Amino acid sequence: MFFIGSAIIILGFVIFCLLNRVSPGLYFDPPSIMIMLAALSPQVLTGNLFIFEKSFTYLIKRKEEISKEDLYRFRDSQDLAFKSTLSGGLVGFLVGAALVMMNIDDKSAIGPGLSTAIISATYGLFFSFLFFLPLFTRFKNEILGYERLKDDEDSSSWIFMVAGMIMPFMFITLCIIFAKGSLIALIFMPDIVVLILFISATLFISNGLIPFVDGLKLILMKGVSTARVSIAVMVNIFSMLVKVSIGSGVVLFFMNIVAAMVKLESKEMIYYKSGQIMMPIIYGLIFGMFIFYPVKKALDRKLATIILKM
Repeated sequence: MFFIGSAIIILGFVIFCLLNRVSPGLYFDPPSIMIMLAALSPQVLTGNLFIFEKSFTYLIKRKEEISKEDLYRFRDSQDLAFKSTLSGGLVGFLVGAALVMMNIDDKSAIGPGLSTAIISATYGLFFSFLFFLPLFTRFKNEILGYERLKDDEDSSSWIFMVAGMIMPFMFITLCIIFAKGSLIALIFMPDIVVLILFISATLFISNGLIPFVDGLKLILMKGVSTARVSIAVMVNIFSMLVKVSIGSGVVLFFMNIVAAMVKLESKEMIYYKSGQIMMPIIYGLIFGMFIFYPVKKALDRKLATIILKM
């Protein structure tokens, strides 16, 4: 499932580059990569580097038995990676901004500084919200006793997953069409597609596909187990999705800025990006705060009810 989620993220990135007519190499910036590697230094300082590496080995092989103590260590290493890469992205953004301010009179230095600032922020948000946060949630749920997804799971879950992802997309698209016309809807469409791909990828990486479907079924159809552990897992998944939705929106916001910067000479591109550039954040907030967060709160209430009855 980890590889499937990673492949979906790569697919979303490729689709974004194709739709925006930019090269994927545009987002390769060596100084930003060095900043991200430095951001993982807390793993060395805390002695977690081996544990961090072992957590990925466990995800890839999944053959050896693992103790609950190791699961706690895996969870803590991913939590540290999430926070350190997020902070590293902010540090890179501030360093790049400082370079621009210090060399404001030197036009040749503005470009590299601005590139480091924006791409470092993109890297930090990208890895923290699309990889480390889902992995942290995955280990957190495994500690609760949630088993990994088996190949013989009910195939109907896929139907609910697709429906759950498509319905908000269709609703937003229809609203844009009726409000502004089909041309505007087509302009804003690519970011919704990529945002949905990013969000759905984190469900695979976190092994949260079944809890996501079960959470929707529990709220809408009342058709699943209401055991405390099951609902706690669902709460963790929807809590993750709230953060991932907003974080993915900000990632696409910065990616749009980079795509717009390379085509500043094109008036058509400026018009296109001036409308599109803010939309990912709006979409991320809609998905996170108006769809996933209400479901999380409803599951919180059910979990509290079960605990009070015990």
